Amino acid sequence: MKILLICDDHQLRSHLKRIINENTHTMDDVGSLTDAKTMMAKQSYEAVVCAIPILSHAEPFSVLAQLQAASASDTPVIFLSQHIEMSVVIELVKKGLSTWVRHPEQVMAYLEQLPQEAPRATSTAGTTPLLYEQYVRGISPEAQAMYKQIDLVAPTNLNVIIYGETGTGKESVARRMAISRSPKAAYISLDCGCLSQALAASELFGCTKG
Repeated sequence: MKILLICDDHQLRSHLKRIINENTHTMDDVGSLTDAKTMMAKQSYEAVVCAIPILSHAEPFSVLAQLQAASASDTPVIFLSQHIEMSVVIELVKKGLSTWVRHPEQVMAYLEQLPQEAPRATSTAGTTPLLYEQYVRGISPEAQAMYKQIDLVAPTNLNVIIYGETGTGKESVARRMAISRSPKAAYISLDCGCLSQALAASELFGCTKG
């Protein structure tokens, strides 16, 4: 994957370069929006990672618009920052931002999903099935809108409740959010419907005889 990294913080830029290079992606990095637009005019990229504090020099909606104008319309743009209000992020996503993450490690987790996010043609013999973490992945517009909402909420520390009819994929959504939030942490799935009220505490926390 060819990635363009935009970051004007030297320490953060070095850290992101190391993370991306460790995952064997091809990367160009620049320290300003002007240099980024110059690079994007010369070649295409499969993803653009804009690490803030570059946004301290420009309003975020303006930065997003300039990146979109300089790249292909479907090029994912990812903002990295710990200092954007959720209401602003929601409006940015409506304008076409792919996702916003708080931590450098979450950038890589999101980039690893990108090759599976584009709709694929109907599979034929010998092709790779459309899977994500052992789950079938929808490619309809409604499904893509749902995935964008998941990617918006997943990097945050918000408590989330997932609701839906039986068999609609609630566990798939929960797993995707957990992996996005902390890729290396254990993911534990518990079906509370299988626990009786009397035994729930013992099953969850253990017990001793008597």
